[in-house]
Amino acid sequence: MEELAERHETFYFSSYDERKDLAKKVLDAVLKDEWCYSSNWVEKSCKLEKSDPQRIEDIVSYNRFLMGLVVKTWLNTFITRKITYSQGYHPECPYMYWTDIDDNYCTYGPFIVDNLKVELFCDKLIPRGESEIYTERCKEGTVSVVLGAGNANFLSIIDVFERVFTHSECVMLKHHPLRPFLYKPYECILEPLISDNIVRMVYNMENNQKLIQNPYVGHIHFTGSEGTYKAISDSTCVDITGELGCATPWIILPGKWTENEINNAATQIVNAKIANGGAICCSPQVILLCDNWVQKNDFYFRLSEKIREKKPGGCYYPGAIRRKNLIQKRYEKYLSAYSISYPSQSKGVNQDDMVLFINLGILNGTNKYDDYILRNEAFCPVLACGFIECGDIQDYVKKVCEFVNSNKLCGSLSCTVLTPKSLESKYVDECKRLLNYGTIIINMWSVFGYITALSGGTWGAHYSDRRSGRGRIGNMFRIKNVTKTIISGHKLEKPTIYMYDLPPKLIMDLLYVINVHCSTFREKVYKTCCFLFNRLISNIYGQKPQYGSVL
Repeated sequence: MEELAERHETFYFSSYDERKDLAKKVLDAVLKDEWCYSSNWVEKSCKLEKSDPQRIEDIVSYNRFLMGLVVKTWLNTFITRKITYSQGYHPECPYMYWTDIDDNYCTYGPFIVDNLKVELFCDKLIPRGESEIYTERCKEGTVSVVLGAGNANFLSIIDVFERVFTHSECVMLKHHPLRPFLYKPYECILEPLISDNIVRMVYNMENNQKLIQNPYVGHIHFTGSEGTYKAISDSTCVDITGELGCATPWIILPGKWTENEINNAATQIVNAKIANGGAICCSPQVILLCDNWVQKNDFYFRLSEKIREKKPGGCYYPGAIRRKNLIQKRYEKYLSAYSISYPSQSKGVNQDDMVLFINLGILNGTNKYDDYILRNEAFCPVLACGFIECGDIQDYVKKVCEFVNSNKLCGSLSCTVLTPKSLESKYVDECKRLLNYGTIIINMWSVFGYITALSGGTWGAHYSDRRSGRGRIGNMFRIKNVTKTIISGHKLEKPTIYMYDLPPKLIMDLLYVINVHCSTFREKVYKTCCFLFNRLISNIYGQKPQYGSVL
């Protein structure tokens, strides 16, 4: 720690060009692919997460692809300071377009990330202390501590990039005890920073309090729970940033929905809910419907059926099964025939992994209900549904936004708004304006908010609610007073890519080659041919292909 603090006395004054050169070296380390197979970390991750053994090779390849893509995307954005539009256009400054909404608000953008339209909503009345978080950093001669996330492989390395490259800090990374296997692949990727004494890592240190109270610590960043945030805050007086969870709401706007729209919306919700056993900070938790919507029962029952049909993911995160069982016992009186899913079509499914579906009834009337599931993040396979009493659609939009903004619902990290094609866009625009959430996404799971943060967007809590944390990652172009990222997804009439089953290993490996190792169309054509030829030879001679041999 003392050596890092000493190095920070000079790194504190590093220029963007110096950090850019370091980022290029890290990207070169990524492209060497040594991290891909280091200590069989992906297989260990799949075992931890109780991945489907029948598709283990496909899932392993997907996780390698995802890690490589996330890391490369962040580094590329930082190095080039550009955003790639879907048409292939690379503007020097994608934020030259801004629009004043009124005297207090404006938006920057839109820009395109993976065919999604992204806008940054800026609040000129944001408290000064909040607006300065993007430039906040620990003082000279101190160290920023990053406490690693336990529920995903790529979160901690992005947190390290944020502190090193955008805040000019030396970092001590403590890996989460659930994922000690990340030490070796991270070591391969971060080698340029480790050899320059900018980053150090530990994974076998049991005493967090001893670490965060070290006199050389000047800042702490972590991904975790509200309870952990409070414990750290009580133990130290240094600046803390953190991404916490949320009782993530999905607002269903009324209107004339088609069968395809209802089916695709329900599929989106269920796929998002079962991902990672519900142990994701943006996992759907509360579905909100208009009580006088004529299709509310159609939507509710289709959602129930999808939950019953879909094979759930493994519920592996510590305490998740216990939390689910406690919630189930607490809400037994609210459960109906559709409330607990027993997917009869899926053989060999553990009941602990199944989604608990709770119907709370009317949420804003005289109806009495237990609001525990609204006030706390479940972080397990639990999904609640509630109805908002209202007049017309305009009244529903106003009341549902008031409800999710209030302290009745935990957190402000992200939310999703689902809308049919038939509904006028003004109601969606009103939701964007009224909702106080760090990320608001239309017609897609809000996890894509994190993905866009790697390319110029932002990800983190809205400043009005600390229960989802403090500070935001992203905003690499340092737009002032950003309070939320608004993302417009696709129409619900057609399914989105993540609604399909995971492609086989061959496709995932090819996607890795194309997206991680290639920048130009010519490179993609050439390396695709090399990849297919290599796989053909490997099959003939019975060899196990690796990325190094492919390229």
